Amino acid sequence: IGSNELFLSDLHIHTKYCNHAIGDIEDYILSGIKKGFKLLGFSEHIETAAYHRKNWLNKEELIIYYNEGIMLRKKYEEKIKILIGIEVGLNPNDYHSTNELIALKPWDYVGLSHHYLYSNNICLNFASTVEEEIEKIKKSGVNSLTTRYFTNLLEGIKKISDPDGFFLAGQSDK
Repeated sequence: IGSNELFLSDLHIHTKYCNHAIGDIEDYILSGIKKGFKLLGFSEHIETAAYHRKNWLNKEELIIYYNEGIMLRKKYEEKIKILIGIEVGLNPNDYHSTNELIALKPWDYVGLSHHYLYSNNICLNFASTVEEEIEKIKKSGVNSLTTRYFTNLLEGIKKISDPDGFFLAGQSDK
């Protein structure tokens, strides 16, 4: 893909592995090829905290996801460029475990997201569109939570390692 060439791409694809999307990796690849995409990037979630929801892969699932992605990248390399990455859910209390998971495989890229914040011992899903979660965030103070969100994100960028790939920060699901 030439550097001056415009092309269709998507670097934020989740599949059945993350427990909040559906479809196999190959389903997305075939659909992308059919629609004329030149680049697809898969970015399944990893987290190291014990929050109330499980939308991320454990160590064994992460390895299965990576190996399947690499196999499919080779299978379709003549038709589309495939990147295999991860979306790291930021946990400011456990950078060590996060970096251990990142080090398991040579990811093409690592994205950093920050979905959860604690306020008054309540876990808040900062990326939620659920009205109940939005009300909890409002009651906890949007301005102070937003400040903490960006402070944590900047700290995470410094402390989460990705020596071989490139790094994206933020949460762009919405």
